[in-house]
Amino acid sequence: MSWNLAFDHLLRWILADTIRLADFNAAIPRRFPKKVGISVSSIDHFEELKEAEVVDVCQNASLFSKNTTEILREKLKKRNLAAHPSQVAIQQSQADDVITDLINNVVLALV
Repeated sequence: MSWNLAFDHLLRWILADTIRLADFNAAIPRRFPKKVGISVSSIDHFEELKEAEVVDVCQNASLFSKNTTEILREKLKKRNLAAHPSQVAIQQSQADDVITDLINNVVLALV
């Protein structure tokens, strides 16, 4: 659930600033040439991109630091590992790390 919060916050943060949004839209075809013609102007338009693609486009558009990019990639990977059936056991301390990192370094940092 903390991933959902952080990712929704990221999308709304992109949409909240016209320059940021323009930079994001300009970076889509640079990062993903096959996605020419995709332009985001509302929250629903992000559905055309996978979560990892949104993070990659943000990095390509230089919307935030390399550290934020790495945190988002790492936590998305951890979320995917935990969300799908597997033999992997997720401990409370691991969940706490994901929550703390996403809240402090994404939700509270992107204002």
